[in-house]
Amino acid sequence: MIIFITIALLLTMLTLVWILRPIWGISKGASKTAVGIAGVTLIGAFGLYALLGPIAFSDFFNQDNKPETPAAQQAVQDEIVGDAQIKQMVTTLAAKLEANPNNPNGWVMLLRSYKVLGRYDEADAAYTKATKYIGETPELKSAYDELKAARSK
Repeated sequence: MIIFITIALLLTMLTLVWILRPIWGISKGASKTAVGIAGVTLIGAFGLYALLGPIAFSDFFNQDNKPETPAAQQAVQDEIVGDAQIKQMVTTLAAKLEANPNNPNGWVMLLRSYKVLGRYDEADAAYTKATKYIGETPELKSAYDELKAARSK
């Protein structure tokens, strides 16, 4: 890490010298300005490094997908709660369709929900019930074909 910082500082200094070179040739006051700009830039860079700390390359490519901050951990927990809520909503939808089976859009939604959740047997049963109550609509057939395609993967 020290080698990287040293190289970064050298490159920064070379860049500043190259950019500020025209100012140095004008007058002594201008060269003081150039040195001041270079100094402020370096102090700012060190200050940001001290404030933010070293950033590891693995921070950009977190291969194990483990949350590293409390906020990220909370987001993962919220997502888990979200999955439970989705399963509850699908169960509620199935119960509503049992009570009121004449809802073609509801059956299509139920089939697609079961497909996403990977509950293929329940989706087959829902398709059978749907065709019994509302017939085979194009939307229902399309949802069932999507289910069969997902199952075959």
